[in-house]
Order: sequence, then structure tokens, then C-alpha cells
Amino acid sequence: HRILYYETQRGCPYRCQYCLSSIEQGVRFLSMERVKKDLQFFLENHVPQVKFVDRTFNANEKHANEIWNYLIEHDNGVTNFHMEITADILTEKSLFLLQKARKGLFQFEIGVQSTNADTIKAIQRNTHFETLKIIVNKIKSYGNIHQHLDLIAGLPYEDYASFRRSFNDVYALEPEQFQLGFLKLLKGSGLRRDAEKYGIVYRKDAVYEVLYTKELSYFEICRLKQIEDMVETYYNSGKARYGIAYTIKFFPTPFDFYEALGEYWLSQNYHAVQHSKMELYSIFYAFVSQAENTAAYKEVIKECLKLDIFINDNVKTLPDWLQENAEDKQKRWEYFNNAELIQQKVPHLAEQTPKQLSKSCYIGFFQYDVLSPQKEKKQTVLLFDYAKKDVVMQKYLCYRLE
Repeated sequence: HRILYYETQRGCPYRCQYCLSSIEQGVRFLSMERVKKDLQFFLENHVPQVKFVDRTFNANEKHANEIWNYLIEHDNGVTNFHMEITADILTEKSLFLLQKARKGLFQFEIGVQSTNADTIKAIQRNTHFETLKIIVNKIKSYGNIHQHLDLIAGLPYEDYASFRRSFNDVYALEPEQFQLGFLKLLKGSGLRRDAEKYGIVYRKDAVYEVLYTKELSYFEICRLKQIEDMVETYYNSGKARYGIAYTIKFFPTPFDFYEALGEYWLSQNYHAVQHSKMELYSIFYAFVSQAENTAAYKEVIKECLKLDIFINDNVKTLPDWLQENAEDKQKRWEYFNNAELIQQKVPHLAEQTPKQLSKSCYIGFFQYDVLSPQKEKKQTVLLFDYAKKDVVMQKYLCYRLE
């Protein structure tokens, strides 16, 4: 029941100057016969997740397609395979193949690192962001593959304003995971060799992480660390996706939203203690209630956070600002006892008794249509099924009952 790390190729054809693979020559592959034998062993033993540690899984299209095709044809319905890929080199042939994969079979990590052209040239990344955008959106449209996009702070020629642009460019792609990393000057890497040239100052002990650069001050690095913490806490955890999606509209850009949330978090000393899930929702609600550009919309945002709570967990206790009244509790039982409505809206639950439904499901009452983009004021009733989850988004399924 653990993650298994597996390697089918060693080396990388690319020369990214922050990576140690850039100093190796060539790429060596295991034989396809050996790879298929190993993969079959993992499949037969129902390993929950296999993470390929190949530097660029699709560096050789034929190699990648053969593995993807094998896994699609021999899918056990359980195992998930994680690969680091270069998205902008995926061909139509590969995309056609990936479209056939079971939902949740594959998970892709895609290193964008920066959208600043000068930065990309300096690190010899050689990615084309406009092509990458098209591919990422195409894969997203399939609805079957979880995508994890990465940025690196502290790279040459990327100041605070430039990183803000890179952040917003990548955030607009709405990946399932968005990782902000910080440059590490690894021994033997090109950027370590050229650190003085680029004005990069880094820790002298492992993990040799950037402290500041010519373009990015130590204070700005610290601000980006706080933004990273907010992205991890609220976006990557999936805790507040609906609340964030609505709230972010009232800020100039997504970056500005996370920056303001991070400043509020520090001002209240929330970084000094651990928080429960419900406390994190309460902190978010307190932030939007006092923020100048969102206070007027706090009731809608509260409803979005309520949706986030119910779609993530089968909760028993709600925070004070979301307490229900006795009338809602009575109405919930009326819905559970309405066999005709349950049969019509959620037929897969029709065999359950009202008492069974009350344990495996939850019915939430909303003052706004929280599932619509406009969030118009409208009584909305949603049933949350805690036996069924979207394996890509990792959210429980919900259904309209009105």
C-alpha cells in the first residue's frame, strides 16, 4: 500500500542548467521486454501508485507510447502511474492514445519553470509556452488525467514582476496541482557554476536553496514563500477550490489574491500554530470578510466555502458561521424519505433506506446556485455522495435535487 518508484530510462536529452542530468551524455533505456514484465508485476499486485523517475518520460516518443499503450490495455482499474513529461513535444499520435486512458490511470507532472523568454533561454529549457498551453488544455479537455504544473523562483532574469506574470500564466491553465519551487544550486549544475554571473546567492549547506538574486531580493523570496504556503494550504489541498475560484475575481490577478491572503495570514500570526480543516475555512472566511474588495460578497463566498466543505469531507461539525437551523435538518429527512425523487435524480442510491442515505450522503441547502459560474441568488439543494469520488479532481460527486 505504498508508492513505488520505477525507472525505465536514465539520463536526459535536455540541458536544463539547474538539473544534474544536464551534465550526463545520452539516454539509456531498459529493454521494452523488461519494462513490460515489471509493469505487469506491479499491475498484478495492485500497487496503488507507480511514480516513474525518468527525467523526461516522453523524451523518446516510441518508448513512451508503447508503455502508455501497454498500461491502457492491461489496466487493472486501480493502479495510477505518475510521469514527468515535456508537454510541448507531445504529438497528435500520443494525444490520441492518452485520450483512451481510464480516468485516473495517468498523472502528469509538467515543468514550466518560467514563462519569461530570457529566463528560459538562460537555463536552456527550450520549452515553447504557447504550444504547452495548447497541449495542457487539450489534455484537460479529456477529463481523465491529473496535471501537476511547476514553477521555479530564483531563476536568472526573473524579478518579482516577472515571476508574478509566470505565476498568472500558469495559474490560468487551472492545473489540478500547482507547485511553486525555489531554485537549488546543485553541485555540478550549470547555474551553480554561473551563480556569480547571474548574481545568485544561495545557502552553502544542503539543499543549496536560493536566498536572493540580482533581480529578486531576500524579502521578495520570503513573500513568495508565503504565497507558496497559501497555494499549498488552499489550492493544492483542494480545500477551497470553489471559494478561491469565486473570490479571485475581485483581485487584479490570482497572484495578487494569494499575496493578500498571505499577508493577512502573517498579520494574524496564523503561521505560528497548526490549524484544523475547519479552522482553515474560518480563516479564509475571516479574510474575505475584512478585505476591502470582497467584504460586500462575503455571503456568496460563504456559500462557496460551504460547498467546498461538503464536497471534500463527510463532516459532522460545522464552524459557527455555517451553523444550520432546525428547519434544514427536518427538510433533509424529507428529501431522504422522498423515494421518487431519489430514484429520479440519483438512481444508484435508490436501494438505500433513508437511514442508510443519511450515513452515506449529505444534503446541503444553499441560498445561491453555487455550481453556476454566475452564482445567482437561488435556493439550491445538493446531494453529496460520499461513496463516489472524481479520481482526477479528488472530490466527492454531488447532484442537484431541486
